[in-house]
Amino acid sequence: MIKYNTYRLGDITEWKSGGTPPKLDVKFWGGTIPWISAKNLTSYTISTSDIFITQSGLEKGSRLANEDSILLLVRGSGLFNDIPVGIVTKPVAFNQDVKAIEVDKTILDPWYLLYWIKSNKTLLNTKLEITGIGAGKFDINILRELEINLPPIDIQKNVADIARCWDDKIALNRRMNQTLEQMAQTLFRQYFVEGVDEDNLPEGWRIGSLDTIANFLNGLALQKYKPKDENIYLPIIKIRELKNGITSSTEKADVNIPLQYIIQDGEVLFSWSGTLEVDIWCHGAGALNQHLFKVTSDKYPKWFYYYWVKEHLKEFINIAASKATTMGHIKRGHLIEAKVVIPAGHFIQKYDAILAPIVDKIINNKVEIRKLTQTRDTLLPKLMSGELNLTQAPVQHEALLS
Repeated sequence: MIKYNTYRLGDITEWKSGGTPPKLDVKFWGGTIPWISAKNLTSYTISTSDIFITQSGLEKGSRLANEDSILLLVRGSGLFNDIPVGIVTKPVAFNQDVKAIEVDKTILDPWYLLYWIKSNKTLLNTKLEITGIGAGKFDINILRELEINLPPIDIQKNVADIARCWDDKIALNRRMNQTLEQMAQTLFRQYFVEGVDEDNLPEGWRIGSLDTIANFLNGLALQKYKPKDENIYLPIIKIRELKNGITSSTEKADVNIPLQYIIQDGEVLFSWSGTLEVDIWCHGAGALNQHLFKVTSDKYPKWFYYYWVKEHLKEFINIAASKATTMGHIKRGHLIEAKVVIPAGHFIQKYDAILAPIVDKIINNKVEIRKLTQTRDTLLPKLMSGELNLTQAPVQHEALLS
């Protein structure tokens, strides 16, 4: 029987605060030291950033997080959606909204702490406070008082290795999808945007409007469809879910809504109000809320209308931003005004053979990411508590990464 020991988190960790150099002083910015804030605390491993500071900037107003430190967001509105956390694999600087946690490695493996935090987000959410400006905030003294039950250090490392296996595969799929998405968009633009002279189209090609190549179904006001049974429901897909997927704060709708408003994996969704985005939904069955279009077509393949919406997205965002007196949005008239190049049918078939497999692979990878995440989040707490023996873990590194 494995023996677990209970510790006060603050007794086996050291918490360090970061900072921001004066932003108007150019000598502090644009150096070689990666600088982490809430915006770029997005990966479970942290080694670089899109913002860099100089050595003078580090000395003037920031701090360096060492390798194997845990970076945890402790203040910001993003805490209401998730609790961003990651482990430093190369030293980085960080700002005042982030804490660096260093561990006593004789007692606690840093990777184990990373996954302990990930698997205890429900507990941490109960400790979340609200600042005077409405942002989320953790009281560090409260977090330091939390108790953590630890198995021997070798067991901690084995558990963390299994969790890393899941996360490595998730990260691999995301990198693959970034490459595939760039490839597909580049090909689409070569075929239909950059490589096309609208005044000299090939025979059978024509100019049409966005609304002629796809159907745009607006969602329902789902507050009218409360679930009759709290255990039998559809998660409501709002703009937040389009960005973040289904979370513990996602609202619920009754399963008995009109069929056309039930969204399945692989369907194209377009938020036309507030934050304008278009994406291929891969987070499981859900109910389509108002302010979101489900985009479909009986005539044209998915990639064709998906990438045409993406092509016009920046234009739509500018239109929405111009509506200063209301929540930014577009109207159906803007779909009519958005022009698209429509090739002859045999060209669609030719390009479909190239682009459809890429989009299908993107969808398959996204679905696999969701399933791996669900498996990790279900099994990891059981592994950490000892409820599930390591020899019973159904996934090993080689099986996942093959």
